[in-house]
Amino acid sequence: MNLNKLETINLVVASILSSCLYGCFTAASLQSPKILEKDKSEFLIGSTVNYSRDSIYVHEVLLELRKWADSDKEVGLRLYSNPFDTYGIGSTPKRYWIGTMGNVKIQLNEKFPLTALNLGGSFTLPLPTFSLYTSLITGTERVFITGKLVSSVILSKTVFYPALSLGFSIGDSVRIYPEIGILACIDASSDSPNISWTKYFSIGLAFQP
Repeated sequence: MNLNKLETINLVVASILSSCLYGCFTAASLQSPKILEKDKSEFLIGSTVNYSRDSIYVHEVLLELRKWADSDKEVGLRLYSNPFDTYGIGSTPKRYWIGTMGNVKIQLNEKFPLTALNLGGSFTLPLPTFSLYTSLITGTERVFITGKLVSSVILSKTVFYPALSLGFSIGDSVRIYPEIGILACIDASSDSPNISWTKYFSIGLAFQP
């Protein structure tokens, strides 16, 4: 095998991995710092769109169930996916993936500003990816800021996704959760970590029975 073939294989592998760096995890937060009322649950359907000057595409669609667990805790289970092979505006191809995430949210105080710690983990296929999520949410039940760090292991790569977002909660038994944010991708597996940025918009529609 000559050098040109090796370079071609390396380029293909790098392209596959780089196209997954903004995939293989769930980006949207779509929840306030206030936990659900006692014995309440919430069903949510949502989506996230990533955008920049030269591209815009659907990052994920998701379904989520959240339930009250204790006086200061709630738990959640999310199914998320990129259901398309290629889509959007821009030159980077996106590939299909599907994953599931579980999380627990702990409300740290009951006075303004409300603050909650959200911890979760996910697994995504077909490229096996394990991710850990640490979020701090602060504000009110209606307007809140979320700082998040997602740590993902993709094959032999370790990738970090720090993010900051502004979210809103509109409605009561039926709620709309708009969210805008900025997300960095830091590939920590190389000697000189590569950092890139993207902006995103998420929207969720929730129902509390």
